[in-house]
Amino acid sequence: REAVGPDVGIGLDFHGRVKVPTAKKLMKALEPYKPLFFEEPVVPEQNAALKSLSAATHIPIATGERMYTAGEFRDLLSARSAHILQPDCSHVGGISALFQISRMAEAYDVAMAPHCPLGPIALAACIQVDACAANFAFQETSIGIHYNKEGGSDEVKTGRCSLLRF
Repeated sequence: REAVGPDVGIGLDFHGRVKVPTAKKLMKALEPYKPLFFEEPVVPEQNAALKSLSAATHIPIATGERMYTAGEFRDLLSARSAHILQPDCSHVGGISALFQISRMAEAYDVAMAPHCPLGPIALAACIQVDACAANFAFQETSIGIHYNKEGGSDEVKTGRCSLLRF
């Protein structure tokens, strides 16, 4: 937090690597740093635990990068246990499926932050949905991260991506 200051949102990704009791302790310990969200506090197979994790913190819970079907997202939304969905366009079935999930999430007042570590073509697909989704919050990308140092336009590298307007 000291490195970026209070005005930069920091998402903390647990990547499903901890168990529920540990996730609760970590979330409580990290709350004073005012993270933007806690990402994947548990693996998708443990999504039923997200309700109790969500109740244990005031920080939004983000999840979904390892979920594959509209039904999985429907069940998560019905349980009202996540605040930000992160479906991966390449995993859920493409642009149409991602948009369908976005519309479901919109009905539950849940934000969208699509997951996209797979490169510029997958990112372009996500951006198509981002431009149309009323509940779009932000776009995750791996461009510039240690395993993806190549590629990306200057607009994407600087975090600014112009949309084509007619």
